[in-house]
Amino acid sequence: ELPIKQAGTPFQQKAWEYLNSIPYGETVSYKDEAIAIGSPKGCRAVGSANGRNNLAIIVPCHRVINENKGLGGYAYGLDVKRHLLELEQYYKDVGLIEIQRSISIQFTPKKRPS
Repeated sequence: ELPIKQAGTPFQQKAWEYLNSIPYGETVSYKDEAIAIGSPKGCRAVGSANGRNNLAIIVPCHRVINENKGLGGYAYGLDVKRHLLELEQYYKDVGLIEIQRSISIQFTPKKRPS
């Protein structure tokens, strides 16, 4: 877990917090996100909040798509969003993400000498 703080309204904070719960290589719809944060009719507001996310990739707003599986929008362009989603799907499919997780869990850094 990386402690992250960016300035935003309470609604934006809820939207960005939800983004961190979307698993690597998976997507959800703007509607799913709106429902999850307690604003079932707030699809457009969710899209707007995600568009104001200043920590793209770290706070993965690219994982939110239209309900009909269209890409929706992305502050850095739809080509970038498409590439990020394809890249995540590729690494998820080949299993490298699980390998990375198991390595990082087993790794215990040595203490530096004083």
